[in-house]
Order: sequence, then structure tokens, then C-alpha cells
Amino acid sequence: MLASGIAVSLLLLAGCRQDMHDQPKLEPYETSTFFADGQASRLPIPGTVARGWLRDDAHLYRGVGADGGFAQTLPMELTRGPATARG
Repeated sequence: MLASGIAVSLLLLAGCRQDMHDQPKLEPYETSTFFADGQASRLPIPGTVARGWLRDDAHLYRGVGADGGFAQTLPMELTRGPATARG
């Protein structure tokens, strides 16, 4: 019984590998011989916007109306309930 328990334990432990943990990788700010500037970190492409941070509604985020001047209306309906943007 003890021998079979040890055998099963060894069999289960043989499946525990850390390939992803031990893989070759570069940490931020670490030096690299791959790139000419010696840095491992790359700058984002110009114009890159983080997911969820695109502020393309000028009326809502900058107060600019359709004519390019100051907005004369609210960008959402004024109610006592939760705000919803106009579409």
C-alpha cells in the first residue's frame, strides 16, 4: 500500500514542470544583444492608444461642438438617472 502510494505520488510529481516559468525571456530595462540600441524594451508605436482609453468623441471629452467651437449642448441627456451618451 505504501509502495503504491509513493509510486502514484512520484507519477503525479513527474507531471509538474515549469517550462513557462523557466523559459528564456527578457525583463523590462534589461540589456539585449538582439536590438542595435541594446535595450530589451521597445517603445510603443506612435499613436498607440491603450484599450479602453480612446477618447474620439470631441463633444464629450473636449467640449467641442460640430462647428469646431465651444459646445452649446450637453453630450448626454440630462436626467435624474444614470448618464447615457448620445449616439
